[in-house]
Amino acid sequence: MPTYLIAVTCDLGATLPSVGEMVDEVNKHMTSFGFQERMLIRSQLCELRLTTDRPLTNEEKMTIHKEVEINFAEKLPQVKPEVAPPSEWKETQL
Repeated sequence: MPTYLIAVTCDLGATLPSVGEMVDEVNKHMTSFGFQERMLIRSQLCELRLTTDRPLTNEEKMTIHKEVEINFAEKLPQVKPEVAPPSEWKETQL
């Protein structure tokens, strides 16, 4: 039975105010030098394990990805979650 490991990350600056303040200061400092790029620190929030009785099709993976992404975004909007796309899922046999 295949198991898919799906990484979910969050904006660490939005999650921890002290990190957010540090990121804002670095971005302000970079702007003063003419850099328009913005620093963002993301951290792994969790790893989902999805075990199936057969390998999933690409279409099934995309459907699952969309549903997981929608649910995390609705339940945890303050941490700006991102779900790894199916191409980054790790497949293993547990």
